[in-house]
This record gives sequence, C-alpha cells and structure tokens, in this order.
Amino acid sequence: MKAILLFATLVLSGSLVWSLPESHPGSDSYDYEYLYKKIEIDGRQVEVFVPHPLPKTDLPLVVFAHGQAQGMKHYKQNFIHLARKGIAVIFPYYDKGFFDRNWERMASDYVSLTQKFIDENDFIDEDRVVFSGHSKGAYIALMATGAPNLRLHLKAGVFFALAGFNESYLTRIDPTMPLTIVWGQEDRISPFSISEEAYQLAASQNKQLVLAKGREGMRPGHFFVNTKKFLGFGYSNLNDFHYELTWKYLVSAALEQGKSNSYSDYIYGTRAAESGDEFEDHQILRSF
Repeated sequence: MKAILLFATLVLSGSLVWSLPESHPGSDSYDYEYLYKKIEIDGRQVEVFVPHPLPKTDLPLVVFAHGQAQGMKHYKQNFIHLARKGIAVIFPYYDKGFFDRNWERMASDYVSLTQKFIDENDFIDEDRVVFSGHSKGAYIALMATGAPNLRLHLKAGVFFALAGFNESYLTRIDPTMPLTIVWGQEDRISPFSISEEAYQLAASQNKQLVLAKGREGMRPGHFFVNTKKFLGFGYSNLNDFHYELTWKYLVSAALEQGKSNSYSDYIYGTRAAESGDEFEDHQILRSF
C-alpha cells in the first residue's frame, strides 16, 4: 500500500473578483478548499497543494517549475486555483541555487522528484500528469518532457515565458503529447525567437505557440504568470492573465483535455485565443 500524505494545514481562501461563467476554467467557481504542505524528497524541498477534501477518484497532477530566483510565493495563487478546481500541484525545487547551470541534472531531478512523489502517494493518476513551468523553470520542465529518465506518459506540457531549450531533448518528446508554449508580447527578458524555435523543433505532433496580447492598460511581460507583491504584505494580487490565460490553460490541460480530436476548446480550440477582451485575441500558431 502506498503511503498517503497527511496534510496538517487546511487553508481557506476567499472568493475572487473576476467574473466568469462557472464553466470557464478560470472562474472562481470551486468544489473544494485546499491543503498545503512542505515535504522533502531525497533531501530536496517540494511544496504540495491538493484539493480538500480529497476526491475519491485519482487526481490529475500539475508539476510546476519556478523561474530564476522565484519561490512558491510568486505562484501561490495559481496553485490555490488549481487545487480548488480538483487538481494536485507539486512545486519542486529542482535546482541547487541561483548559480546552478547544470541543465541536464536539473531536468533529471525534476523528473525524479515528480516520480518519487507519485510513487509514494496513491491519490495521483499517473495518466494525467502535466509538466509546466515559468522562465528558467519552463526551460527545465520542457527538457524534462524529453528526459532519458522519464517513465511517465505525460498528458500535456504547458510552458510560460520559455528562457531556453535543449534541442536533443526536444526531439525525444513523445510525439503524442500535446504541447503549449506561451509567450507574452511585452517580454523583454526571453526573446520570442526562443519560444518560436522550440515550437518548431519539438517532436510533438500536437503543439501550439501562443503569443499573448495585452489588454488595455496591461502588459504581458516576462512575469505575467506571477502574482505580485501588494503593499509589502505578501504576494496575493491577481491580474486578468491569471483568469484568462494561466489558469485557463493549466486547468484545461489537467482536467478537460481528452484524447485524439477531443481536446478542450479552452486550450486547443477557438476559445484558447480569447484574452477576455472582445476586441483583442491572442495569436496562436498550431500544428495538429
């Protein structure tokens, strides 16, 4: 019998303010609260968010990798949203510090930490695992999808503000795995050419590159995925990109995406291009 994590902390969260239909993956319509816990695997820290109470069926899992010098507080609201939608999330500290440049080992550690978490917890559905990350973390998570030590058959990959890629790993990606790369058009840190070339080289037969456009008064820059510090009291404030981009794609990839031609309309259909502004759609390049 696999060990099941016991979560000591129950965190209740307030209602969000962005108004969307209940059926929308970015809406604040929830069936769950959430539990949070820090654990260690092989001496490395992994932060975990799960729905509360745990559903009786096995949970999909999103594995999210942090950007350079970014911690859980920068992404917390994303993880809360996913958990309250019925998705387990793990946030593995795959690197050994700011100056770690051993990309192959980091990708291997990302995979190893994920696999050991799954092996030790029997509430995860191994057929519904999504690899994701931001910036440097997107680089590592994308490598992990083609890592030599990967035993999982991934459901999908969703990568934000990609900071780099490894061509040999891209060519080893399971061609049946749907892949999404999202780049903000105001990104001044990671150039579009990185995302574009990774999209072109990836072995996946079902892939897309989303060029996220800004709404009025908003800039989809390098850190559009993050929550931001609010008056020195923590990282809690959200923006439209959470509801209409980050959450929409991650929830759809984990919960709604089907097989063959039955993909969710919110991630691979016409609604994937919606920005929340009726006059401005994201631009999407696709290969399906």
